[in-house]
Amino acid sequence: MARGRDRKGSEEDGLIPGLHERLITAGLESCLQENKQVQVREVDAADGTDYLATYLHASVRQALQAVSGKGKEQLAGQVALTNRIVAHLAREVADALGHGLEEIVDPARLLLAVARADQPGMASEVFPERPGIPLSQSDLLVNARDERGVGAEIKKEIASADRIDLV
Repeated sequence: MARGRDRKGSEEDGLIPGLHERLITAGLESCLQENKQVQVREVDAADGTDYLATYLHASVRQALQAVSGKGKEQLAGQVALTNRIVAHLAREVADALGHGLEEIVDPARLLLAVARADQPGMASEVFPERPGIPLSQSDLLVNARDERGVGAEIKKEIASADRIDLV
């Protein structure tokens, strides 16, 4: 089932018929003034952080994809842009946070594992096998042919978990 911006409809005005739940931008507002058949509401203050963070995520993602270059050159430009955004945010909210927002080191690297403190002195650290789905993502496992198996992925998740709330 298609929802919100995924629906097919009137492309020229940017307003696709159906349910939506997106922040009204200056460009969208001009479209809304021309179309009287819309429903809007003010953002509840309790939900503001989530809606604004979602909007920023999409905006920053578009900006990062627009950085020129290829491969490591593009990644370095993306890191530099990200650090400028973070520096601006840090200046805006430094007093409220009580600490600074940190820049990303260049070249960009990911921390993948930390050895347990209760296993000191091992000649070479042994880390659990990583799940096939990155920890920062979610995915639906359906046991389809040529796809990751639910059982195998759950075993990897359990082996790497610091706690299990529900299986």
